[in-house]
Amino acid sequence: MGSAQKTDFLSLNKWISTDIPKREDFNYDNTTIDNAFKEHSGDAVKHISASERSKWNTPHYVGFYIGNGSSSARTIETGCGFDPAFAIVFAGATTPGITDFKGELHKNRFGFATKRTANLGLAISGKNLVISSPSIAADIDEAVEYNRSGATYCYILFR
Repeated sequence: MGSAQKTDFLSLNKWISTDIPKREDFNYDNTTIDNAFKEHSGDAVKHISASERSKWNTPHYVGFYIGNGSSSARTIETGCGFDPAFAIVFAGATTPGITDFKGELHKNRFGFATKRTANLGLAISGKNLVISSPSIAADIDEAVEYNRSGATYCYILFR
């Protein structure tokens, strides 16, 4: 006969002084414990936090804006649900860079940004992007164009 009492959760033997333990009782308890650990350790949902789950389910955010042609700094409110660590911005329906052979100027319409540094004319500010068209070119023959009037730009933000 097993124990007169059982534990509440796994129903393991809970011995009192008048019980007579048997090998089968210990084997039952060990099998019950082993199965409980096997089930728990195989359940990936129980082993991650809600914050981790959110990060894994939304590792990036994609958005668009239309250039307004302004040369002053412009904040693009992204609506992103996290503070991005890395951003890619590029103009749609065009090549990443355009060369004006008359003025011998190369205009970049593609850029990267991190929290710490970025291509000229691009920055991450909290959940938003800040774009500008600096008057000082990156090189003597280069400029950036992240706000060309009427152009559609895409941005991809990463955690």
